[in-house]
Amino acid sequence: MINSQLNRLYLHIYIFFKALFIKYLYLSTPLSYKSLGFGLTMVNDHAGIVDHKLAYADISYTLKFTNNAKLSLGMKGGVNYLSIGLATYNVSMPNTTISQKLKLLDAQVLNLFH
Repeated sequence: MINSQLNRLYLHIYIFFKALFIKYLYLSTPLSYKSLGFGLTMVNDHAGIVDHKLAYADISYTLKFTNNAKLSLGMKGGVNYLSIGLATYNVSMPNTTISQKLKLLDAQVLNLFH
């Protein structure tokens, strides 16, 4: 019996006039050798002007001591990309510095999740 899992999620939410998109894909499966397992995770997340993409792969090895006792060890590695589109962020305050705009942006991004 192979215990493979494939999970996916697509989420599209409007909070007032702001859109939040999340695309999530997860795959895990044992390899041909029973004690080895492999997993793959990919996420594409977009909230306002923040774009976040990540991809991770993981591998695990399970040691069986008895029928009821086992120890699993694993490693995970991947890439993480974060982009904040400040060029597309239009604030109608001409004398505002970048640090002030970033503070305002942080407050707006946090408001998306509250």
